[in-house]
Amino acid sequence: MKDDTSRYWKHLTLQDRYDIEEGLNNSHTLASIAELLGKDPSTISKEIRKHRIGDSIHTSRGNDCALRYRCLVKHLCSDCLRDIGCRSCRKTECKNHCDRYQSDACKSISRAPYVCNGCSRVYECKKPHFYYRATAAHTAYVEQLKGAREGIALSRQQLYELDCLLTPLLKQGQSISHIYAAHEEEIPCSIKTIYNYID
Repeated sequence: MKDDTSRYWKHLTLQDRYDIEEGLNNSHTLASIAELLGKDPSTISKEIRKHRIGDSIHTSRGNDCALRYRCLVKHLCSDCLRDIGCRSCRKTECKNHCDRYQSDACKSISRAPYVCNGCSRVYECKKPHFYYRATAAHTAYVEQLKGAREGIALSRQQLYELDCLLTPLLKQGQSISHIYAAHEEEIPCSIKTIYNYID
C-alpha cells in the first residue's frame, strides 16, 4: 500500500478509475485494487456499483425468472382472460406481479466484483451483463459533481418560505444554529446548506 494516507480523503481521479477497470479486467479482488490505490475496499465497491453499465446486447429478453421453464402459474393479472401460462405472456413481466419470481441474474453481479469484467465465460453467458468502464464512470462523476455545485437545490416556493422564516429571526439577532434547532422540521435543508445560501 502506498504511504500517502492523505489519498484516503481524496476523490477518485480518472487514473484511479483506469486502475480499477484494469484490476477488474485482470480478475483482481476489490481488496487488492483498494490496496493498490491506497483506498478503503468499501470505496472501490461503491464506485463499481454506482457506475457500472448494463450491456443490453447480452441481456436476455422477456421473462428472466429462474423458474420460468417449469412454472404453471396463470392469471396473475386480474383482468387476464387468456388460458396460457404467465411465463409466456408478452404484455407484462412476471417480476412485477408474481411473489415467486426469482431473478436469474449471475451471482457475480449481485456480489463482488459486481461486474462481468474479467469473466472467462462472458461471451457464452446469456444472463444480463454489467461492466465497469473508467471513462464512462468518470464522465458520470464529473456531471454529478457539476450538478451538485450548481445553484440552489430548492424550488422557488421552498426558497421563499425559507426566506420568510429566517430573515425576521436573523433580524431579531437569533443565530442560525438556534433557528435551525428550533425549526428543524420546517427547514428543507441542512444547517451547512443554510450557511452556504446566506453566503
